[in-house]
Amino acid sequence: MSRRQQQVQLYCKPNVSGSGSVGDCPFTHTAGMRLRAKEIDFTYVPCSKEQKPDWLLAPPHNGTMPCLTYFTCSSGTDGSEGEEDDRERVVISDSVLICKHIDEVMTTEQIGGDKCSPALHEEAWNIVDNLGFFRAFAMFMKSDPSNRAERKAALHGRCAYLESLLEQQDYPCICPSAIGSSPRYFLKRGFSQVDCTLCPQLFMCQAVLEHFTGESFQSLLVVPPAVSPATEDSPSSAAPGDVAGDAAGYSSLTPLTERARLKCYIMCMLGGGGGGGGEEVFSSTLKYDAASAIAGWAAAGVEPF
Repeated sequence: MSRRQQQVQLYCKPNVSGSGSVGDCPFTHTAGMRLRAKEIDFTYVPCSKEQKPDWLLAPPHNGTMPCLTYFTCSSGTDGSEGEEDDRERVVISDSVLICKHIDEVMTTEQIGGDKCSPALHEEAWNIVDNLGFFRAFAMFMKSDPSNRAERKAALHGRCAYLESLLEQQDYPCICPSAIGSSPRYFLKRGFSQVDCTLCPQLFMCQAVLEHFTGESFQSLLVVPPAVSPATEDSPSSAAPGDVAGDAAGYSSLTPLTERARLKCYIMCMLGGGGGGGGEEVFSSTLKYDAASAIAGWAAAGVEPF
């Protein structure tokens, strides 16, 4: 007798407005994108610290969100559900573990970039595990005058790393929609976990960077001219949290003064004049706007500088 999934819920940070809507946590939206991509019906459950149920507060989850939970129950050959006392709660916290659970346990259906070879699918997860973009962005947002230049360099380094990865994927330097071709996802073969992870992080950066730092989001797409190619290391050689390595790894593998591939990817996935169809995939999951994101960082104690 098989087991059926019931009441799939994604517990998450609430919007700071107090409206009870979904908050701005990019990891929540990563999990939400994966669930939608796999066509799994689910409900967001915005949950404040005071509202967290006992099963979420208990080890090993310790209140961590996002947290995916659902019930399994017996299912007869006629499709009928099992008895109420037969239900078992499944609880998975951490967005990476949630997405892997979705792929490996909840459904094995393959979509988009997941239809690629196992080796390329593993490569996608390796990319996700080593992006380091959001950590660099958060460190810059929380910087002070003593370390701001170093952390800004680290953020540029992560953008350079993304550019180099896109180049390895033969990503175009001109937005596909601008030349009449289909929009591109990160991997050649289509939509994948890389998109689920990266899009919410890029949206967050796009939404709040200029408000708090005075740095235009577009400035991250320009290769800083002060870096000498003779002193550069390959961006992919630096660990995600290696500030020194990131500072050395400014430019992409090409001598472009603009990170054209990353710019095209953002236009395809987030909009902004590119008209790419990828933005529909992302916006269908997005549950907050730029104002909410700004309010969320302000509530966390970040002040404009």
